[in-house]
Amino acid sequence: MCLEVAKTRLFINLTEAKKVADDLVIAAVVMIATQNLPLAALLAAARKIRETIRVLSEDETEVVRVIMGLAGGANAYEVGISEQDVRSAYKDAEVDINKLLDALQTKKILVTQRGGLVRLVY
Repeated sequence: MCLEVAKTRLFINLTEAKKVADDLVIAAVVMIATQNLPLAALLAAARKIRETIRVLSEDETEVVRVIMGLAGGANAYEVGISEQDVRSAYKDAEVDINKLLDALQTKKILVTQRGGLVRLVY
């Protein structure tokens, strides 16, 4: 699940935050190599932050908010929204919606589903 932080451009990917195996391995290896617990914890925390928090551009944030709006009363994290509806909302826009959708997929904020649907990532 990705959560928007208080109307900012920060999004937290809760699915990635729940994965801790890699962080434990990193912490253990650093602890064994350096015998420095604070350093091990710091590196594990830095990796977790890098994997879970994304700063979106203003245009990317707007696309996410448009998708949420198109979901109506439904949860945009659970219900797919027609990609065509998203494109229609940007028909006369100066931004390239294809690049924005690709960027959101790369940042693991958006996933495409069969039938031409897009859904925000849980």
